[in-house]
Amino acid sequence: MSTVTSTAVTNWTPKSVHAGVNAVFATYTTTSSLTAASVVQMLKIPDGARVVGGFATSPADAFKLSVGDGDNPDRYLVTAQSSAALETHQFAANGGLGYKFSVSDDAIVKFDTVDILVGSAACTGVLGLCIQYYMDKDDNQ
Repeated sequence: MSTVTSTAVTNWTPKSVHAGVNAVFATYTTTSSLTAASVVQMLKIPDGARVVGGFATSPADAFKLSVGDGDNPDRYLVTAQSSAALETHQFAANGGLGYKFSVSDDAIVKFDTVDILVGSAACTGVLGLCIQYYMDKDDNQ
């Protein structure tokens, strides 16, 4: 098991726009085989964001993946299996849609990541992830 990070996590600051839905997309190209139970940190999500939709694409047929975060690795997508390369998997309403990210007030970093958990044997290729979220207004506004 290993944890790797997409360039979207290392090079992008999440938007905390309070008007409308924000959509973000990232890809991760494997340079070596990802093994089962590897985690790919794909996108940053700001504190207070509420996820309302998304999808993931898989790099190969017979590839299994889950989408979640550090607290719940399959919060948005529970072990989807591809039947073809670059197949799109829509987020399921398994408790994750509508989830609000909440980062401790003491935390220096004010975001979390949405991750892909590799659930199948080693694979190379391109993973894709799109997240749609909106920002709740502060309770005092």
